[in-house]
Amino acid sequence: MDFEEKQIEVLKMEIRRLTRSSSREVLPERVADFVMENCQPKADKLEEPEGDGPDVKCFAVDKVLNVLTEHFGLTIEQLSLKSRKRELVYARHVGIYLLAVKTHLTLNAIGGIFGGRDHTTAIHSRDAILDLMSKNTAVKNEVRYLSKKI
Repeated sequence: MDFEEKQIEVLKMEIRRLTRSSSREVLPERVADFVMENCQPKADKLEEPEGDGPDVKCFAVDKVLNVLTEHFGLTIEQLSLKSRKRELVYARHVGIYLLAVKTHLTLNAIGGIFGGRDHTTAIHSRDAILDLMSKNTAVKNEVRYLSKKI
């Protein structure tokens, strides 16, 4: 097993361990911190990495979150709130959809990034955006635009 494969396995094991945590209040912060600490592009790799190693997957997580916060003018903390304000919910749904499409993270891990939400909430968010995209061309164009920026 080479170094990159080992990094991927460590990341997967840590996410699985954290998602089995009995404390739901601690889970979002721990998963989000772990992903953010381990998913930063290396300083010497400013361009997008190639292949399918951990740098590519982690680069995608970082890029999705940056594009999302920039486009909607929100912070990651705002997206993690339990708030049900329409603009926050929509941005969160789009973010969950993009992470589901652009990364290999589990839905539990993606939900953890967005305030410790359950995998079923991530499924609902992903499906809600897919449904909106099929009915509303403005939403479809916006999601495509964001996807291309990533």
